[in-house]
Amino acid sequence: MKKQHVVNLPYIKTFSEKNIPTKARPIQMSQQKMEFCKNEIAELLHKGIIRKKNAELERGAPRLVINYKPLNLVLEWIRYPIPNKRDLINILEKEVVFSKFDMKSGFWKIQIDESDRYKTAFVTPFGH
Repeated sequence: MKKQHVVNLPYIKTFSEKNIPTKARPIQMSQQKMEFCKNEIAELLHKGIIRKKNAELERGAPRLVINYKPLNLVLEWIRYPIPNKRDLINILEKEVVFSKFDMKSGFWKIQIDESDRYKTAFVTPFGH
């Protein structure tokens, strides 16, 4: 994977590192969802998007979901205003070329800076 879109997590680093959650209980899931989870994680590992360390969509297709609520509680986020959809449409209405990207896979294209990656570790019923 190219390292062209590396970002720092958008928060103010004024919290104590000891407040970062380090323990979590795996979410219980059916055998079918566990197999999906194993395959999804194997693919992300193969692509180099995640690395090893010592929910349902409206369409009904499973997806990998990680609960970062405990981490979010200890971070002081820098808030950015969300652009108004009508303003964006008005700006773009006379344009000729539009681009699109895959929101499901696009999320994985933005890499977190190496110094912040440990904060996003997750646990599964079959390991970390």
